[in-house]
Amino acid sequence: MTITKIDAADVWDGDLNQHQINENLKLLPRNFVTPEMFGAVANDTTIDNTEALNNAFATGCDIYSTPDKTYSVTKNLRTKGQRLIGGWKIHSKKNTSREHLWEKTVTTVDDLNVNTDVIRMMYVANAYDLSEFLYIKSLGFNTLQHYSGMSIQGWDNDGDVHNMLDNAKSAGLKVIVGTQNDPLALSDLTAFVSSIDSHSAVIGYSANDEPVWNGKTIAEQDERISIIRAVSNKLVTAVEFTIDPLTKRMSDNYDIIFLDIYNDKNQDMSEADATQADLYKMRASLGLYNRQYKCTIIPVVMGFKYVDGAPLSRIIKTSKIFAKSCGGNFGTFVWDGDAVSSIETSIRNSPVLDKMCRDICAYRNLKYSIPTTLLWGYINNSTQTNWGLKDVFEHQIRIDPNSTDAFNGLNSYPTQVSGNSTTNSDHLSTNMSVGTGMLAIWFKKGAGAYCSDIQMKKYNYLNVHSGTIDSTLKTYLNVVGSSTGGYGLGSSLVSIPVNGTVNTVTFTNNAEADLFCIKYDATTDIPYYRTYIRGLYVTSDW
Repeated sequence: MTITKIDAADVWDGDLNQHQINENLKLLPRNFVTPEMFGAVANDTTIDNTEALNNAFATGCDIYSTPDKTYSVTKNLRTKGQRLIGGWKIHSKKNTSREHLWEKTVTTVDDLNVNTDVIRMMYVANAYDLSEFLYIKSLGFNTLQHYSGMSIQGWDNDGDVHNMLDNAKSAGLKVIVGTQNDPLALSDLTAFVSSIDSHSAVIGYSANDEPVWNGKTIAEQDERISIIRAVSNKLVTAVEFTIDPLTKRMSDNYDIIFLDIYNDKNQDMSEADATQADLYKMRASLGLYNRQYKCTIIPVVMGFKYVDGAPLSRIIKTSKIFAKSCGGNFGTFVWDGDAVSSIETSIRNSPVLDKMCRDICAYRNLKYSIPTTLLWGYINNSTQTNWGLKDVFEHQIRIDPNSTDAFNGLNSYPTQVSGNSTTNSDHLSTNMSVGTGMLAIWFKKGAGAYCSDIQMKKYNYLNVHSGTIDSTLKTYLNVVGSSTGGYGLGSSLVSIPVNGTVNTVTFTNNAEADLFCIKYDATTDIPYYRTYIRGLYVTSDW
């Protein structure tokens, strides 16, 4: 549409009252208004234009002004979701957090078409102000996940979910709406979703916040998912960080699981080792979740600092790497963590985290870099998940029947050994309780190896349950590489504890053409399968 500049002087002179405002609205030839029509004065920092702008927004008309005009405000702004035309600016200087002051100049956007093919999402706890949303937009984000927590906060609590959605729309942002804080959502989830589902800013709902950590069963998660799906066809999401290779604890019915793997304190390590430990956790979790669950997995990077937690330098370094792993899709936690006493600073109050957000939002045309993952094994009659043996069977190298050369991948087999009261064999053992069976890679004799066709990348991670069911035996497991398909094995890259417990092992591999193998050795020749390993292996090049 063609816009003609309208100055306040062209419409009225003198002070305004509501009657005059209404009369001036009648004079407009098009469905837009200017801030000046409601008494706003641009380019004067001594004048608070909050009320004038909010009165203009309340009309529902598009708001037009020019790039040379900046309107100062000191409180929260509420649009009706209309366009803000012309590239005008807002200078916001207001008390909004425990830091007491947030001051930024932001530029309005007039294009409300938001492409979320690649999700760049900012978590927001309770802030809903238009100025803050415009600033988040300027960082490069296209989506909010909003906890709808205005009612539980000591500040920014004069808004509601409708104000939040309208402001997001006017700021050119889409929203995944949290369902665990709003009073209506807590009392009647169906009514809450129904009340906002038609809003064009809504692209989905966060059904559960860290459900595993908060003790929610899969059945409880599915109950909330089904309630939302009954009244909406938009995305249903959750966020989680718990790592458990042996047991599946998240529902398969989410559209997206956001994976929030944050930096640990790790003060007993050098900073270089702590950085690598954090990255190992991120790689392993991403590989595991992509193997465990059927939905889309998107990483959430750390955009805050715990009190006495990991330093910001490490947070920023690892977050920049993690944010690249899923084709540029990521979430960032959090814009405003002020209500949580353990959070020292967040993006709203940190210039270095602000810059990190600009950097990662600028990533373009990234490829997915999901770590290669093996997940296998099970103990029956347990609460653990039966991952079967498909992964290790599919990748196991077999002996060439036409070769007379020595093959190292012998005396290992992905199988089940079960307890028996009287009989010992490859698949039966008097050392196990009757009725118990374990699926694993099993080893026997004095030496052998499980040889795979998986090319080891630089960074490698195992979280495995390994041991021997005969306590009189002494056996050893080591990860080695093979450049000859199992007809030759390299030296040990790392040893795996054979102690009957779950252990985490990490190692780097510089010969990235080598294949992943587990070498087995025993001090005595063992006739049957008695040493086992089951769990998770992840290999990554980032």
